[in-house]
Amino acid sequence: YRSRDAIRLEGFSWDKLGSSIRHADVPLLLLALFGIQVCFALRAWRWMRFSRYLERATYSNIYASTVIGFSAIFLLGRAGEPVRPLLIARKEDISVSSEFGIYVLERMFDMASTVVLAAVALLAVPRLASAGEGNPLLAAARTTGIVLLAGLVLGVAFLVYFRLHGAARLERRMDAWRAHAAAGWRQRVAGLVGGFSQGLQAIRSFNDFFIAVVIS
Repeated sequence: YRSRDAIRLEGFSWDKLGSSIRHADVPLLLLALFGIQVCFALRAWRWMRFSRYLERATYSNIYASTVIGFSAIFLLGRAGEPVRPLLIARKEDISVSSEFGIYVLERMFDMASTVVLAAVALLAVPRLASAGEGNPLLAAARTTGIVLLAGLVLGVAFLVYFRLHGAARLERRMDAWRAHAAAGWRQRVAGLVGGFSQGLQAIRSFNDFFIAVVIS
């Protein structure tokens, strides 16, 4: 159903599908499933590390929420992205805004890992680049890589600045809003922004950064 616009059904063959199933490498499929679960386990561990300065997080809850969250992404597409932080916030009784701050930090590490892997691939297979000179697909890939790299640099610069200077200034501003008992919506906004800021400050030492890099 999800691929109904991408698959040309006139070229579909039940015989080929049956042959693919009959000749499938079952041990390799099981290994792939195991690899997926290991990936979920590592993601849950990294999220738990990011949560250590907020509240005591439970690994089993984070792992279950991770599996459910990625299942929601599979079923709903990118519209399912908020499911995981919302579930973790509910199960762990942590503010939703702080979990979305952790989510942003997690995505930054994911993007950094993607850029590094792409760079290693281009360096490790130089013949691929030389053979594709003039290929519009290669040009598009290079443009996308440059955009990703630029986005990564800007994101890292923002997080570093926010960690060193921006968070303190933001907290002072939010304290002024919290001080007014009749602030109403300002108090709610201050709570949301404060929680998001706490989530972004999940890395507070070189050891935190090193472990996050290794897991990523």
